[in-house]
Amino acid sequence: MVKGKKMDLKKALELFESDPNIVAVWENKEGKIVLAFKKKPDPKTLEALSYDNVIIFVSGEIVPLESLLPVAKSKREEKFRPCPAGVSVGHYKITAGTVGLCLHKKDGTPVLLSNNHVIADSVVETGEGGKIGDPILQPGPHDGGTLEDKIATLYDVVPLKREEYNLVDAAIGKPLKEEDLAYFDVFEYGKIEGWMKAREGMEVTKSGRSCAILSSIITSTNATVRVNYRERGTFTFTQQIIVPNPFGQPGDSGSPV
Repeated sequence: MVKGKKMDLKKALELFESDPNIVAVWENKEGKIVLAFKKKPDPKTLEALSYDNVIIFVSGEIVPLESLLPVAKSKREEKFRPCPAGVSVGHYKITAGTVGLCLHKKDGTPVLLSNNHVIADSVVETGEGGKIGDPILQPGPHDGGTLEDKIATLYDVVPLKREEYNLVDAAIGKPLKEEDLAYFDVFEYGKIEGWMKAREGMEVTKSGRSCAILSSIITSTNATVRVNYRERGTFTFTQQIIVPNPFGQPGDSGSPV
């Protein structure tokens, strides 16, 4: 027992690196260290973690996208032209996720933003996944999208790294026609009017393919998490924002928040 002692974040990250059963770790604003486990830890592990400031819970495995998607809500599985954020989209080889936002790059190029695993088929730095120029369908394939529904092609992607910490799961597509995108418009929410830095305790709202409009409270902005990308392998992300469920379901990946 180590009652009366406190664990610091450095020690918690060392445990995260050494124990594959730990899938997430963060420190909350009260100074508590939160450890999320894939499955219930054994008694020996629990005993070793009996610090005054450690919170333990079983979250299960963290995955980016499931193959069995629920029925989309509010007709979000339909074809939209112009297309807003918050509706079904997907690389032609995946099931379906959500349009994150339609915007312009600094050079004026129109783009559609979503997750790497949604519109780029989980591109990895070693070459696996989609290729620049691949078709992006709206709606996504699971929702009936075919090559006739191609709205964009893969334009750029942040590849996933196996040997380093990742910061984002993100990609952009370039629309076939600039007028096919509804810029800064979020389905059933309205126009995005600005940006705000996330902070612990902040209430946030998302618009996603599967759950439509949902709100919840940010519990961390400094989490380190381990995500299983199935055949691509497991990747670690740092500086992640944690928002507890109910906040999303499979198919909501990419949702604007």
